[in-house]
Amino acid sequence: MLPQIAKKEVRRMDKCPKCGNDLRLESGGVVVEGGDAFLLQRQYCANPQCENYAGKKISEASNVVDEIRHKLT
Repeated sequence: MLPQIAKKEVRRMDKCPKCGNDLRLESGGVVVEGGDAFLLQRQYCANPQCENYAGKKISEASNVVDEIRHKLT
């Protein structure tokens, strides 16, 4: 059985704070902290003219605009 995501409001940024462009949402895997497991999702800017731009390859991106953690139950 797959772990379930706890039903809870999650803070999510939809726009880049620097340029206002939509953010791309990518999975960051599962993180364990203090005995709790979290699904980590990272948000990246898709605007090539922005200083937050993640680049063409997310796997090589270093500019994470925001991280979302969903607690797994």
